[in-house]
Amino acid sequence: MNQTLAMLANTMLEELKLSKSFWANAIYISTQSPTSGLNGKVPYQVSFNRQVDPTLFRPFGCPAYAYTPKEQQGGKF
Repeated sequence: MNQTLAMLANTMLEELKLSKSFWANAIYISTQSPTSGLNGKVPYQVSFNRQVDPTLFRPFGCPAYAYTPKEQQGGKF
């Protein structure tokens, strides 16, 4: 399983021309995807007996923007 996850992560990074700093993100996404070896179940679901919320996912490598709140009174966020 480790070799499969590493291969998936490396393939994702190479395809999108991303640096190795995104490797952990690629592994996380790989563990949230259904696999044939588990009869279509998600590795996370099998390991932790919890459902994955698919609404949290976006395409890997899609543009994203960080929200930076404006300073409030007193210099606190």
